[in-house]
Order: sequence, then C-alpha cells, then structure tokens
Amino acid sequence: MKPASIVYRIVRLRNFMGAGSAVTLTVEEGWKEQKLRIIPPNESLQVMNHSTGFEFGFAGSGPAQLALAILFDFTESKSTAVHLYQSFKFDHVARWTGASASIDGETISRWIDEMQRAAVSAELRQGGRL
Repeated sequence: MKPASIVYRIVRLRNFMGAGSAVTLTVEEGWKEQKLRIIPPNESLQVMNHSTGFEFGFAGSGPAQLALAILFDFTESKSTAVHLYQSFKFDHVARWTGASASIDGETISRWIDEMQRAAVSAELRQGGRL
C-alpha cells in the first residue's frame, strides 16, 4: 500500500478541449520532495472497464472507474481494488460534490481496515471460521 501521506486530487475541468467536461486524477506523494503524478483512466481500464473517463458526485460508471483507479493505485493490488471499489464508490466518490475533491492515504487506509473488520465480523456472525 501507498503511504498515508499520499493525496489524491480530483478536479472536474469544464469545457475541456471543447468537449464538455473531463475529470482528472492526480496524486501528490512525498513530504520533502513533492511529486505530482497524473493517473489516466486507461490504467484502471486494464483492470475493469466501466467508462472511458472518470466522474464523481453520483453512483454511475464514471465514478466506478474513478474508485477503481484510486484503490488500484493505492493498494497496488488488482484483487483488493476489484473487491472493494464498488463500496468505495458509494462511501466516498458518489458523495463528492462541486468541482473538485481530495482524499488522503490515511482516510483510504482507515476505510479499508473498517471494510476488512466488517467482513470478518460478518463471517463470524454466519458461523464461519477464519
């Protein structure tokens, strides 16, 4: 997983190249030497294809692609990202409003931990074994 200090910034650009709007996903890494990296949709499209672009603020295909891209980058695990991205979309991406949003690694890590604890709890309630 990426460090808690990482920050994902999502920006909706209006009238992007004359084609309506586009949503960009950038990552800020490092405290001393700030690195800025752009994550294009095609990286997450190789994992699962919901939409050719990112979007946020509702629970559709563009937000699903954005949720998948963030979790795939953060966890560096295709299986973890695929398992959790729909829940991440509903819990975070669909709730972001306005022209921009951001989420840090600490928030993502905490959310993943909560999801894992909930899954273990559900398994135990159903009489399963760990």
